[in-house]
Amino acid sequence: MKKLSYLLSLLFLMTLTVFTSCKDDEGDNPPAPTAQETKAKQLAGTWTVTNVTRPGVTGNVIEDGQTVTLTFTEDGTYSATNTDVMPGETPAFPSGTTWAWPNTTSTNSIVITPGNVNFNALNVTDNSLTFTYTTQDAKSQGADVNVTVTATK
Repeated sequence: MKKLSYLLSLLFLMTLTVFTSCKDDEGDNPPAPTAQETKAKQLAGTWTVTNVTRPGVTGNVIEDGQTVTLTFTEDGTYSATNTDVMPGETPAFPSGTTWAWPNTTSTNSIVITPGNVNFNALNVTDNSLTFTYTTQDAKSQGADVNVTVTATK
């Protein structure tokens, strides 16, 4: 009887060891973030525009004392703040309320809405942002011009 009890105890311990050493690993390794998730994380935050260039204008369009900020969140909200814009004057670049990727794989452009303005050639790191967008130039009777924007966090 002692031998049977010993064997049953040993069998129980072996079974317990097998079940505890074979755990489910699915929750331990979350999937790697997509390229868009990584880029959105870098894009999130408030950026201070340091340089705006456009054809026909020499140097920086942003004047001394003028502050332009862009704020992006990972979930797709967007806002732009332009100080020292005179009444009736067009801001340095478009404002909007949301941003989104134009498709499921793109990481080099975003669409600002309302207005469906494309920020193209998007290059973002943890503290540097550059992009271009097309706008109509009042000085050129409404001709489209490409504007390049550089910003830092």
